[in-house]
Amino acid sequence: MSPIQIRCRPRLLSLVISWLIGISTVPAVAQEVEPLDLDAIALIREEAVARSRIMETAWFLSDRYGSRLTGSSTLRAAAEWARAQMTEWGLSDARLEPWGPFGPGWENERFYAHVVKPRPFPLIGYPESWTSGTDGRVQGEAVVAEIHSIDDFEQYRGTLRGKFVLTDPLIETRQEFEPLPWNARYTDEELEEWTKEQTPERFNHQPWVAYMRGRVPADQFARFLQQEGAAAWLRNGTFENTSTGAVVAGAVFFGYLPSFPQSPPIVTLLTEHYGRIYRTVERGMPVTAELNIQNRWFE
Repeated sequence: MSPIQIRCRPRLLSLVISWLIGISTVPAVAQEVEPLDLDAIALIREEAVARSRIMETAWFLSDRYGSRLTGSSTLRAAAEWARAQMTEWGLSDARLEPWGPFGPGWENERFYAHVVKPRPFPLIGYPESWTSGTDGRVQGEAVVAEIHSIDDFEQYRGTLRGKFVLTDPLIETRQEFEPLPWNARYTDEELEEWTKEQTPERFNHQPWVAYMRGRVPADQFARFLQQEGAAAWLRNGTFENTSTGAVVAGAVFFGYLPSFPQSPPIVTLLTEHYGRIYRTVERGMPVTAELNIQNRWFE
């Protein structure tokens, strides 16, 4: 495939930059009376309508380079591509600015998840960002750990070694037959409500709120699973109580911090697959699963 060629229009570029600088520096009162530069607006509109490169740019960033997780090689490659494109378009001194410190980077290179028994089927899911990997393929029996407080650790102590531990409760999901109002405007009252402290019941899928519905601090739960030798930590990827077919995988944001303990690999599964394992185990039938997670870490 030949590379996409994007022609540079220095005159148009200078007009756009001058227009934007003017908007950002002129006082609000002056902006109300300043006459519009209709010629510049016409050029901007013509560029957007007749020569837009939005889809090409979106393809490079989303398909060619992928998720672009902070600290990953894909983020670096995408940033280098963006810098090169800006230079090609005529911008001067396009460069990457350092920031941080952040911690080690991480990216997943291989992920395989499968139920082996009682009936084989592939699992849809993702390893959570910055989670640990496995040493090749690892098999283990799935168990449900109903841990609602730190006191519940004792009843599972000595029973989780080599096991795939399910900790999230099942959530009764519903199908949405009406389009979700992702583009809806919120009222001032609704926006104010969003600024208040969120509850685990509202965002039970978000690992940075708290694991186990906020009853067990994440670092203590991770340390417990690591000490007990669990093979993996399986989580439910449901977004609230709506089944959309998506897997809402979180990021172990604290996983790269020296103060946070190591934990077994954390995998978020499609809610239907998580539920199938959970219900089978709850009925007393053993479930054996298999994982292979290979990651790269960057300093």
